[in-house]
Amino acid sequence: MTYDFSLFKTNINLSEFAASFGYQIDRSKSTQSSIAMKGANDKVIISKKGGRWVYFSVCDDNDKGNIINFALNRTHKNMREIGKLLNDWMGGGGTRPAVQSYAGNVKEHAADPKRI
Repeated sequence: MTYDFSLFKTNINLSEFAASFGYQIDRSKSTQSSIAMKGANDKVIISKKGGRWVYFSVCDDNDKGNIINFALNRTHKNMREIGKLLNDWMGGGGTRPAVQSYAGNVKEHAADPKRI
């Protein structure tokens, strides 16, 4: 089976997916355009750019990207297995975290040319 990986990047709320891995929102460090989430031994910042959910780890400079990278770095599954996992998730499968444990949406991060 083939999967449309581009849909996963836009249609799956990365904050909700991260919460299913035990990450919790750090409301004191979050903003409308970036969600800080703490894991057992990690902290990630999640935002949206170009309509796609993206993240980076505060603890590991090499741990960043989109939902596919997030899943690869935390499950160590191959791309076919990640495709199935995310396809199932998008279809309503998987254990869903409590609504208060993730952000429903974030504002698209926009650069401020005047500030730059």
